Amino acid sequence: MTHESVTLTAVGDIIITPQVEKTISPEAGDRIFEKVRPLLADSDITVGNLECPLSARGTPEDKEFTYRASPEWAGVLRNAGFNVLCLANNHIFDYGPLGMQDTVRRLEQERISHVGAGSNLHEASKPMIREIRGIKVALLAFTYSHPAKKSSSGCCPDDPDFMINHIKTVRQAVDVVIVSIHDGLEYIDYPSRETMRLFRSVADAGANVVLGHHPHVVQGVETYKNSLICYSLGNFVSDYTDPNVRNESYEKTALSYFGASPLEIDDLRTTESFILQCRLAGGRIADYSLRPVKITVQFVVVEMEEEEKAKFLDRVQEISKWITEPDEQILDEIDTIARKSMMLNLKRLGLKDVMFRALEIRPRHLKFLLPFLKAKLAKEVG
Repeated sequence: MTHESVTLTAVGDIIITPQVEKTISPEAGDRIFEKVRPLLADSDITVGNLECPLSARGTPEDKEFTYRASPEWAGVLRNAGFNVLCLANNHIFDYGPLGMQDTVRRLEQERISHVGAGSNLHEASKPMIREIRGIKVALLAFTYSHPAKKSSSGCCPDDPDFMINHIKTVRQAVDVVIVSIHDGLEYIDYPSRETMRLFRSVADAGANVVLGHHPHVVQGVETYKNSLICYSLGNFVSDYTDPNVRNESYEKTALSYFGASPLEIDDLRTTESFILQCRLAGGRIADYSLRPVKITVQFVVVEMEEEEKAKFLDRVQEISKWITEPDEQILDEIDTIARKSMMLNLKRLGLKDVMFRALEIRPRHLKFLLPFLKAKLAKEVG
């Protein structure tokens, strides 16, 4: 007896920055994907993380980097083969609720499904559910940024308890669950202990495939019980081939501040990623493959040459082996960077900002927040 199967193709961050759009207009945008379109289009579900609003409206947030691209890119993404885009990330609200709303409207006009952001928590949490050859598939997207509330817009939050309960509920109604998570430390090859616990708990809750992104570099791939976990798929479209962009981006991270950056200016790991191709049958992973790709200086996505491909896959294999056979010393170092990164983010905020942020803080964060508040209050009073 043979089982019907569903095919999934997934990529990481799609960041259409002003520099990308200046080099390639949306009218010529098909050129970005023309070399990899055969890999994207021949799948039941082709999904990526759209990390910029597609809008001409809205007010930019007060932050280091804000992105916005023309609404015309929605048609380009449809032509490339994408039929689902995840919006749960830290840039979809770069131009406020208007930018997000315009993005949703334009994607729907192009018949591209979207998950992970909405006008309230109910809308942001809605799964995409499709029935393909009798198999019901659900896709959910979560992130740490801009959490939606019952009556305010935002993203579907990656609070562990919320995620697990939500996935378990959705799992009861479908055969396959795919989960996208936009979280983790940037520019580090390995996930932290907390990230691994979070991703594995999502798999335990019923996710067949867990797709990670946000670190901007590829991390490991793990077959965990009956699930496939990709901790970070890396950058699929970005302007990181420009060394000035890389330099400016690295300087804003905890790695740079704390002198632990593994990346040099000429390090091109932020321009390398893979296209995941996966087949699911009988509610399980039947098989999967990684297709290594890179971004050229003209911001075109191409498959790697054979020698590059072999080196890249060797590196992914080495990183993946480390995940299943972890080095506790390296994990300690990553956890230290994670703690310092949280402090760095808090130091960038004013007292009023921190007080508002405290309303959303998780209990385990208090040990970092309280010393900071004490120091801030002393400074304000002084």
